Amino acid sequence: MTKSQELRKEIQTRSQKLSAIHVKLANEGRSTFTDEESKQAKALQAEIEDLDERATSLEFVEARDAADASKETKPVAIAGGNEASKSEEREMEKIVREFSFTRGLGMELRKEKLDGLEKEMRDAAISEAAGFGGKIEGIAVPASFMAASKRASIVGNQASAGVTVATDLSADLIDSNRPKPRIVELGARVIEGLTANLEMVRVTGHMISKWKGEIETADETTPTFGKIEMSPKRLTAYTEASKQLLIQSNTPADYEAFLRRDLLKADELALDKAALTGSGVGSIPRGILNTAGINLVQLGANGAVITRPKIVAMLRAMGVADVSLDNLAFLTNPEVMAELMVTTIAQGSDRYLLESAKGGTLMGYPIKFSTQVPNKGEKGTSGETLSSMIFGDFSEVIIGGWGGRDVILDPFTKALEGMVRIVSNSYKDVVVRRPQSFSAVIDINTEATAA
Repeated sequence: MTKSQELRKEIQTRSQKLSAIHVKLANEGRSTFTDEESKQAKALQAEIEDLDERATSLEFVEARDAADASKETKPVAIAGGNEASKSEEREMEKIVREFSFTRGLGMELRKEKLDGLEKEMRDAAISEAAGFGGKIEGIAVPASFMAASKRASIVGNQASAGVTVATDLSADLIDSNRPKPRIVELGARVIEGLTANLEMVRVTGHMISKWKGEIETADETTPTFGKIEMSPKRLTAYTEASKQLLIQSNTPADYEAFLRRDLLKADELALDKAALTGSGVGSIPRGILNTAGINLVQLGANGAVITRPKIVAMLRAMGVADVSLDNLAFLTNPEVMAELMVTTIAQGSDRYLLESAKGGTLMGYPIKFSTQVPNKGEKGTSGETLSSMIFGDFSEVIIGGWGGRDVILDPFTKALEGMVRIVSNSYKDVVVRRPQSFSAVIDINTEATAA
């Protein structure tokens, strides 16, 4: 039995224990766990998630070992860390460095059969996609590769980050300015490697204790529950490249880095936008501003300038909803940033609502800015001029991922121009766990600073 299989067996054992707790609850006709049962369930869930992540990493390491049995890697003890987990991390980082999207795409264009690491990654991605009914059509990588790529992309050491960090691009690959994704930076939680729809039970009503006389009958109150669900939704993007560039045996490393970075950034921006303003219609996730139950603070019939009392009203709404005020932050766009910096705390004051945009705070809470936050809202006679500001606990936003990434070649659409279209597909969803954890203003007039 391999180490990954041993971990999978441990996952199965813990899953059975977790199931037994739920069965006991149902058999006894109860609707809530005891304190001890709740602790056991949470501990088991955490262990299952940790074991699953380790098993997934090990499976890819074992796949490589099987493909090249002649190579033998001796573990190196690392002070201050778990030897097995560090070894898995190093192996995945090595895979990230050696894997090449453009090599795989070039092989497809030349009608060659995939081999080496590119084939191993595709096989792993196919197996992973089968778990949630997905289908792989092109060059593909599994979820663990994407997670490792993301970690590598923030490493400052060029030797360890290799081709994932494009710090020395050639002149013709200078990137354009793009919005700054903020949701994950502010604390949104990311769950990768899902293989089925994820259901979360949410308590919507609690027991209520009341004072009664010595022999008066107690009032019955029953806890109530709701359910929120995450399911895979296709997130897709495409870019174009010269056919000659891809078909050459040695594609420039800077283009490989550019392609990886561009695919990752496209997903980050789309998920960030969905988490903020997603409509929840069809295949689009539902974002914070379209989630029923958030605390909306209104400024005026046609919108209005943001003021200190209205910001206080946002804080008040959170406190009244019993939201902890410890882990909150503001998020808005540059238009509102400028408005806050020229709006005094009170008439005649020489202090402004926001004194500094860099590392600034508003009412003692961190504030971040992104052009992803709406600035073309409409209300009454305002026209499309109104901006939004969100205040809340961003760890209540959950981003789920099913499988890794499937990259498909389309050599036909732009064939006359000698270009190849590269289409990326991945499966994601976003959900807000507790809407009351957010307060928002969506009708901020920023005309005062428009000039």
